[in-house]
Amino acid sequence: MGNAGSYDDEVAGSPFNEALTSLPYRGEPLPRRHTLTREDVGLSQRGRLTHATLHVVAAKGYAATTIGDIVERAAVSRQTFYQHFPSKEACFLAAFDDGIEVVRDQLTVGLSQAGGDDWRSMVHATLRGYLELLAAEPAATWSMTVEIVAAGPECVARGIKSEMVFADLFRAIYAAARRQEPARPELPAELFEILVCGIVERVRRCLYTDGAEALPTLEPMFAETVFVLFGDRPAAISSPGASPGD
Repeated sequence: MGNAGSYDDEVAGSPFNEALTSLPYRGEPLPRRHTLTREDVGLSQRGRLTHATLHVVAAKGYAATTIGDIVERAAVSRQTFYQHFPSKEACFLAAFDDGIEVVRDQLTVGLSQAGGDDWRSMVHATLRGYLELLAAEPAATWSMTVEIVAAGPECVARGIKSEMVFADLFRAIYAAARRQEPARPELPAELFEILVCGIVERVRRCLYTDGAEALPTLEPMFAETVFVLFGDRPAAISSPGASPGD
């Protein structure tokens, strides 16, 4: 697993950590006395299990991770695990889905803050938000990007499905680009899927070689790739003040 062992460190306060632990419990056992409803207790348990799964899988690898490892990290009983999930794979898939939801929500917020007046700013905001979020939660990123590939056909299929969600995001950005610059041609639907697959693969390589902390440095290269695929000439990106088509 290369340098994945260091990815067991938790990053308190990151959006990933806050959302994956569910409610305000941050992955910690509930106090002995509390006033929570049964539903809230169940949400807390589920949040701790999915959070624990991503961290244990990052540290040990999916194949070596056991349900015993997960419940020990989550501080719940094995019986509680089976009340929420029928198998390790089901728990891992739930954790993956939760993580994708966090990423999507954060990117949506970033896009809304960027505004729709400049599609290039939307590209930068999307990529910057995505890479900074992944860097802020390295254990979840390793599990969702590297271990998902080794976790079996169902997990691989889920990963591919999530990539299509982000392809739709870039389709929306290009639609904004065409509204702002009507001369831009319609692009094949598959191009957006290829773009996202390339981004994910380059993220995976960075995790292996330089670690999650280096992910934000990929943003300029990714942005340039998007601009070129959307019809800009490379010189238009590297030359300040240049316009598309100059």
